[in-house]
Amino acid sequence: MSARIKWMRYYKIKNTDFVFFLLTLFLIGFIFGINYSPIKVVKEEVLRYKMPNLTTITEERMVEMLVPAADDQGNGAVAKLVTRVRPAVSPGYGMMMVGINDVLAQYDTQLSARIAAKAAEEYTGMDLADFDIIYTIEVNATVIEGPSAGAAMAISVVAALQDSEINKSVMITGTIDDEGKIGVAGAIPEKISAAKENDITLFLVSSDLPPQSTVKSEKSCNKINKIEYCEINYVPKETDLSEEFGIELKMITELEDALDYFLI
Repeated sequence: MSARIKWMRYYKIKNTDFVFFLLTLFLIGFIFGINYSPIKVVKEEVLRYKMPNLTTITEERMVEMLVPAADDQGNGAVAKLVTRVRPAVSPGYGMMMVGINDVLAQYDTQLSARIAAKAAEEYTGMDLADFDIIYTIEVNATVIEGPSAGAAMAISVVAALQDSEINKSVMITGTIDDEGKIGVAGAIPEKISAAKENDITLFLVSSDLPPQSTVKSEKSCNKINKIEYCEINYVPKETDLSEEFGIELKMITELEDALDYFLI
């Protein structure tokens, strides 16, 4: 074999190795660029600014807060919500469960809990599939209206993720969607009354809540041929719940609004 042929084969091999080296270098740069692109860096910086207390969770965190409820008779009550967040045994396969008085909650409450966790995930930017989230509700009431605890559930998850304390003088009732919008709940006067009895000074409700009203009786009389005829009419009267119960009432729209009052 001539020296020229040997040199050409050697050159071809070296040229192929060089091309392979360039392709490998390109792939490494591409992967690096995706993971550390300006968009991702900016997003991480925004999250760090928005939630400075957000830290890596290596063990279980527990948050307790009071939530208003209503029994099947329409009476107001106060429940204790205990939320536990811990790393899942298998990342990506986290468990979620709601128990009321040590009994598995009904479907609507389970669904509300999942939506609440999704809202917390959207707010924090964390993947909650890597965590177990266990809600326990303790209350002396026959039936709990599950969806109305959604906002409180979302707040408790965010508090656990940020390792924040809960302001015990604040209470909230309201549903929540997976983007963090607070919705209307029922039995507002009854819940406010129960909150007042438990030394709550600030009560949060959805800004979509319609004006509350009571029925007032009004007596009207007319004289016909010197004879007085009277009748009682019942008319609705708008009520100032804050003044009626002696508790501050605030209207909020988003999860972020509620967190401003709850997190310490």
